[in-house]
Amino acid sequence: MFARKGKSSDVQASISRFTDLNRDCVSRVKHLKILLDTLTTNEKRQLLDEHSFETFHLVDELLLANDVSSQIDSAIEAESGLWTLEQVLCLAPELVGSGEFFEFPAIFLDSQ
Repeated sequence: MFARKGKSSDVQASISRFTDLNRDCVSRVKHLKILLDTLTTNEKRQLLDEHSFETFHLVDELLLANDVSSQIDSAIEAESGLWTLEQVLCLAPELVGSGEFFEFPAIFLDSQ
């Protein structure tokens, strides 16, 4: 309803930064937040549908890459991962139901 309309070039730049798997995960989640603040609900769903691999990769990286109990930065990254997962579940639950989410079994396995 109150979505901010960004310039097309700003949106494209944020999409390219969010989808760049070589960038650090904090930067990628920052650009995902910018996109989700800027786009309409239908555009958000389309973004998550078109970039589901990058989204789930980001969740995986944020939640599993670090030991949350050891550093404050890791806890912040884990919180960002949970926020990203929440956005996916709210905006595109069909991605989880379709089985695409299960292409990333590390999210569901206990890392021993």
